[in-house]
Amino acid sequence: MWNYASGEIANSLISNTIFGFAMLFYTDALGLSPMLAGIAMSVAIFWDAITDPLMGHISDNTKSRFGRRHQYMLFGGILMVLAFFFVWAVPPVFRANNTSLFWYLVVINIIMRTAYTVFVVPMTALGFEMCQDYTGRTKIQGIKAIFNMIANFCGPGLAWALFFPKQGVDVKNPANFMEMGTIFAVISLFSIFYLVFITRKYAKDSREMKITGSSAGAFFKDMFEIVTDIRAVYVFLFAIVVILGVGLVAGLQMYVYEHFMLLSGTLKTITHGGTMIGFGCGSAFCARFARRFDKKGAVYVGGFITLLSGAILTALFVSGIATPGQTVAVGGFNFPVATALFAFFGATYWFGNGVMIPVATSMMADISEINQLKTGVNKDGSYSAMYSLSMKISQSLSALIVGAVLTWAGFVTVGELMESGNYAVGFMEGSGAAQGTNAVVGIVAREADSTAVWGFVNGSTNAIESSDMVKGFVHDAGVVQDDDAIAGYLTLADMAPANDAVAGGLEGNDGIPADAVVSAYIKGANVTQSHSTVMKLFVSTYIIGPVISITALILIWLYPVNKEILEKLRAEAT
Repeated sequence: MWNYASGEIANSLISNTIFGFAMLFYTDALGLSPMLAGIAMSVAIFWDAITDPLMGHISDNTKSRFGRRHQYMLFGGILMVLAFFFVWAVPPVFRANNTSLFWYLVVINIIMRTAYTVFVVPMTALGFEMCQDYTGRTKIQGIKAIFNMIANFCGPGLAWALFFPKQGVDVKNPANFMEMGTIFAVISLFSIFYLVFITRKYAKDSREMKITGSSAGAFFKDMFEIVTDIRAVYVFLFAIVVILGVGLVAGLQMYVYEHFMLLSGTLKTITHGGTMIGFGCGSAFCARFARRFDKKGAVYVGGFITLLSGAILTALFVSGIATPGQTVAVGGFNFPVATALFAFFGATYWFGNGVMIPVATSMMADISEINQLKTGVNKDGSYSAMYSLSMKISQSLSALIVGAVLTWAGFVTVGELMESGNYAVGFMEGSGAAQGTNAVVGIVAREADSTAVWGFVNGSTNAIESSDMVKGFVHDAGVVQDDDAIAGYLTLADMAPANDAVAGGLEGNDGIPADAVVSAYIKGANVTQSHSTVMKLFVSTYIIGPVISITALILIWLYPVNKEILEKLRAEAT
């Protein structure tokens, strides 16, 4: 079980990195609009989903002395890693505008998702075949999930501290994403080679095995049989609904870390790592819950924990009981109590998912066995593929919804500001005066008695005049009050790279001339989102996501299989 589960390292590094960082990379670092990024990700996932049943049928009906799984795992795995690398290694020619960047993301994601299907569908079917025990199936899926979360923690989780330590700055640098992608690609490749080698004893000669046929008619007959299997339908629908909620949270929580909680790289690592530890712990307990409450009961336990965690987070942060950055003095040390609460209940939210998802996967293995007992044909590949299809349909929808939520919330990227010509809008709270051709003059529009720009310019307290320079901006940035964008934006130690606008516009205490256009000033800089925007993101993440999962619990209540029923069918077949 443990050797087989090691292949989950590649699956985890690639899928979780794409799911957690791709939207952030293309919106924050490359300036693609959130809606276009969401559409591109959704199209690729949908393509991946519709190829799953075909891959499952091909794998089930392969006649080879090398078996039905391993050759696909090797070929698909290698291609998957190569395509994953090029998700981050975007050629400069495709970065010229949103249109070319959008189509590049669509194409490279389709290639990667196709290879992912070729790798992961046979791998999942292999796991179904390796274990025939009712509770053991939950255990093997739990071990897979543990490996997934270990890799997720050591990879995407630690990525915040390793590649993006400076809040609001490092996520703007594409080179950091490129370094992360390269390292994860190499590790994934070694994981795939190890999986194929260590499980080779399960590669049974399939040339004499009973199959349904490789024709188009046989394919559609198999798929029709599976989608009309009412036992499978309940699990498919459960997967679609629960993954929709999970995908919404997973896709938005990175934005919550960055723009609502304003976490440093280290705190992001602790917080995000906590969610992975939570999921892994839930997976470790799922087999125990299944033995104690059967599989349906285990799903209820996980669902209740998830819903309760989301409700507590909402009650704490939406009501204002806890606020980002809130600390409590403990023995002369300012303990970050708000971050601790956010991290703890975020981890328990994922604990519940760590129980539900492996149990649901083991249910599909039970259903596949029931079909084999009745027909005499092993269709583990097709059943696992249809289960994967249901999950990926949900992932596709969630990616689309994430992009729509970001747009609805008013999330703004620098790329959108640059293309609109209204560069200063959203740069400072209350700003709206500067247009694309305007100089720094009038960048801030505030009330006369406001001190929002105190310390921002040399010789001004309320607004930037034509004679004022931005002298001291970087050094004195922290003194700006009233939730303005400049507050804590950059210190001298955080100067942007030479190809970014801040470095080009400021050197130490140099000032921006009065006739300098704003576009030369903020290109590549951070955009601070409004309070309304970040609150909408938080609510969407921790209220809407968990509420969606309630429907999943209703669906699983209708699931008709338990241990006694399966054992009875086995006895009848013998």
